[in-house]
Amino acid sequence: RTLLEFLKYSPGKLAREVTTPIYFALCKKDTIAPASASLKWAQQAANATIKEYDCAHFEIYLEPMFEAVIQDYIEFYRTICQQKK
Repeated sequence: RTLLEFLKYSPGKLAREVTTPIYFALCKKDTIAPASASLKWAQQAANATIKEYDCAHFEIYLEPMFEAVIQDYIEFYRTICQQKK
């Protein structure tokens, strides 16, 4: 039963309904959540920031990628905070 629910899980379908800033970190070598599918949904979001990284799904959390990814997230949040002032 859980597997059937998982197979229906597709949060990207709601991307076009998101009006707040949303950050998409896409891993080009991802075989778990392919970047091509995620990019399709990301492009439908009204206020999306899309960054692509040359790594696999879990490599984004490890060095050497992690430092660059975190810097991009920080910049995304700084931009949002400055817009709210």
